Amino acid sequence: RFADFFSSISLTEYTAHAPTWALSYPPFGVAIILLFRFIPFPYFSFFIFTAIFVTFTFFYCYGNLNFLEKLDRWKNTIVIVLMTFPVLFTMDRGNWETFVFIFLALFFYFYSKQKSYLAAFFLAMAIAAKLYPLTFLVFFLSDRKYKEILFTILLAVLFTISPLLFFHGSILENLIIFKTNLDLYFDAYAIGNFGLNFGCSLFGLIKMAVLGYSIEIGFLKESYLTIIRAVFPWYSSIAA
Repeated sequence: RFADFFSSISLTEYTAHAPTWALSYPPFGVAIILLFRFIPFPYFSFFIFTAIFVTFTFFYCYGNLNFLEKLDRWKNTIVIVLMTFPVLFTMDRGNWETFVFIFLALFFYFYSKQKSYLAAFFLAMAIAAKLYPLTFLVFFLSDRKYKEILFTILLAVLFTISPLLFFHGSILENLIIFKTNLDLYFDAYAIGNFGLNFGCSLFGLIKMAVLGYSIEIGFLKESYLTIIRAVFPWYSSIAA
């Protein structure tokens, strides 16, 4: 029931409250949240938030289904936008990763058009909003576009640091609390079982498989990480 949206706009910058796993977004992600916090009336703010997501998703899907007949194009777009679990789940949660999706969608659009620096711009925004899109640098790496990789990383750092200039407290204070929030989130969600009932990670699946068995969680985590690092060495080195 839109809990991600309303719980986030009730919080402000990192130093305005004690550290909390509920605000583990990077500074750029928090800046996006704050923009919606300044809109009067929370439900109106949520309406605008949802309208942006649904409108973008509709036009993005419609544009990418241009190989279909017009009627099928409309029908499939409506089904994807209004009748599929990922979209409905995101809307139901009011999840801020809608903007990560928008940034990544624009990255792939401009990448497919061979507009590398525009693609890099939106990938940098996605990375600054949520770190894991960093893995999509592999597209530039496969094309040997090293300048675009450097441009993306520098821009992502700029997007990350810039909001801290406007937050309460110093840049260092905010970065420390951001790191603390991440650790709290990791303990609650990744290691703990707080989000187990609606998680989608491989580690969560393994925990479900051994639930009820007396297996120490630390041993399970280290075993899992060892396997992941062996199978996905490039990805796991970034994640580590």
